[in-house]
Amino acid sequence: MRKRRITAAGALCAAALMFPIGSASADSSPDVGNLSSKAVNSVVAMQKQANTDAFIAKKDAPASALKGVCSKDKAQKSAANVANSAKKMSQSMSKNPKSPRHIDKVDVTIKKTTTNKKSNGNFLITTQVRISRHVAEDNVDWVEVVPHETEMDTQGCIVDITVKDRDYYDKHPGNSLPENPKGNPNPSQKDPTAKNNFTTQQTQNNSAPVSPALLSLSKDKKQKAVDYAIKYAENQNSDYYYYDGNDCTNFVSQAMFAGGWTFFKNPLYPLDYMMDSSWWYNSKGVPRNSWSWSAAENFYHMATGPKDYPGLRNLLRRTVIINNIYDLEPGDILQYKAAGESNMTHTMIVTKKGNDGMPYLSYHTDNTLNRPFSSMADKDVTWYAHRT
Repeated sequence: MRKRRITAAGALCAAALMFPIGSASADSSPDVGNLSSKAVNSVVAMQKQANTDAFIAKKDAPASALKGVCSKDKAQKSAANVANSAKKMSQSMSKNPKSPRHIDKVDVTIKKTTTNKKSNGNFLITTQVRISRHVAEDNVDWVEVVPHETEMDTQGCIVDITVKDRDYYDKHPGNSLPENPKGNPNPSQKDPTAKNNFTTQQTQNNSAPVSPALLSLSKDKKQKAVDYAIKYAENQNSDYYYYDGNDCTNFVSQAMFAGGWTFFKNPLYPLDYMMDSSWWYNSKGVPRNSWSWSAAENFYHMATGPKDYPGLRNLLRRTVIINNIYDLEPGDILQYKAAGESNMTHTMIVTKKGNDGMPYLSYHTDNTLNRPFSSMADKDVTWYAHRT
């Protein structure tokens, strides 16, 4: 059946719309727009109340009720998980022994909503929810754009809610590798004709070879990386491919390229894109980028000194691992490996420094600007702090 755009029913009073819906599309049903509006508004209102209770009122049991609509047990449990997550972040911030932080304002709005019919007859409402929390101590707005997937039955009852925040993506990572060239050799086979003939380039069209001066960036160049990250933290840059579900390293690579990191490529090696020593992006190529550009584990090995050419490891190193996360400066990078994982899980860039040394981090998946480190300090992960 042909899909068409649906808007909220005209009879729905504007005053009743707590949060306006950007757009919706679904298979025909006279009440879909009305019902989906009510469902989304209920979910967003729950988010705002849970965050307000957790961060500002410091309640032990933040409210998670889905008001004004019918909701199934599974949806109510999902809402309770939202409230519990907000509580944990708030406690991690306020109880941080080094740099306690407190939220004094919460704002929750909708950026975009689409509705589509599922094969089981229910509707899947996908909403980009923008959550802004104001950090009082540093006068910083910590912003997250969090995808919410709300499943609603034909009667308007919420069946389930999936909140795709950072904790979700830690457990459900998407693909971060580009497509392979057709007919490429088996990745396990080494090319016997490969030589250690490295070139670098500054531009995506490979027109400006430069020497591999890849070590630490100046303060001005690091600020350019920060400026890029701030500009594109909430939204992707259309000049680059977006790795839906796992865009964190791709985003940080873009920022570091804007800050002055140079591309590095071995054009005589057919499997160059898989080498940790390589780091490049080519929007018109197949593959479009090296693995180290978009995959967190490969990025780590590239940045700290690739091992595929031991004699050039120090020459190719771009970062130095430091012991204290609170020593990170704007333009530096923080990665972590979740407990039980063999590969790196997530990559972030420092975009602000608090008055007493608190690093504020920006990243994609979910798209986030200026998240205070103290809100995630309790995560069960191993941290890797890079001086760039």
